[in-house]
Amino acid sequence: SRDALPKQQLTLYQILPQTSADIDKTRLAFSNTKKSFLNPGLRNLFLGGNQLMEIPSEIKAFKHLKVLYLGGNLLTELPSAICQLKKIRALVLCQNRLRSLPNCICKLQSLECLQLHQVRSLEIQCLN
Repeated sequence: SRDALPKQQLTLYQILPQTSADIDKTRLAFSNTKKSFLNPGLRNLFLGGNQLMEIPSEIKAFKHLKVLYLGGNLLTELPSAICQLKKIRALVLCQNRLRSLPNCICKLQSLECLQLHQVRSLEIQCLN
């Protein structure tokens, strides 16, 4: 069963120096340990199905990120730091417990795809 999988203690700073990182369903756990081998050029990050309850604000370090897949987690909110991902084109948030999104999401000019299916009780307000 999935619960029998060992929980990996990875941080955002331990992702391999590639342009894509697929870490779906690995029981990922974020820690506050900061390491120096962050790949600032990461373009695609897949963190689906990890039962994540939060995304650390350090996500803003991935300035070149174009695809961020966070579907199938336990997120109730996103940090406003997500809005510092100016090159983000696709943000997948489906199957989470989000109650709201940061208002700045509406100002992400590169965002082409925002997937929110199977997210209940979500409130979105975009003020121009």
